[in-house]
Amino acid sequence: EEYTEVGRDMEESERAAKYLQDAGYDMLNCDNGTYDAWYWAHPPAYMPQNYADLLPLDQTPVDFLTRSGSRDEISDIRTFLGSVKYTPEEMEHQISDLSGGQKAKLLFIHMIRSGANVLLLDEPTRNFSPLSGPVIRSILRRFDGAIICVSHDRKLIGEVAGRVCMLTPQGMQPVGLDELLS
Repeated sequence: EEYTEVGRDMEESERAAKYLQDAGYDMLNCDNGTYDAWYWAHPPAYMPQNYADLLPLDQTPVDFLTRSGSRDEISDIRTFLGSVKYTPEEMEHQISDLSGGQKAKLLFIHMIRSGANVLLLDEPTRNFSPLSGPVIRSILRRFDGAIICVSHDRKLIGEVAGRVCMLTPQGMQPVGLDELLS
């Protein structure tokens, strides 16, 4: 298991570290800046509930996801977008014209393609259509890194989570999947 410290300020980071430590995660004990160098080379990707502000609304989905502009890259992006139910027309619309669900899927794809090895997801499936759910869960199951997710979506939790913790007044408490899903 890997651990990364997340927070906007030291107090939030310490609180997150304590919750994860209480849940049984080992803390990195790096010195000489090793942790900082690792963190900045592999920053976590974050999907907040209000993600629309993170998207360049004047670009198309293909433009937003393109790095090199090569024909192969654009083909791969179109294939990925198609796999999450984007139509060819939606791939060319400005992001501002897309539905909330399409914007969510776009940010989700951007996160997966970013190279991050930690995904921080806050209610990630709340804007996805029922048709997109199985595809999103499949992508998350195949993700090689760690996923820290806040969700009430029992299907997502049951199909993707390897370990579940519940935030209680005493901090993060491990919860069995069977107990949670019953």
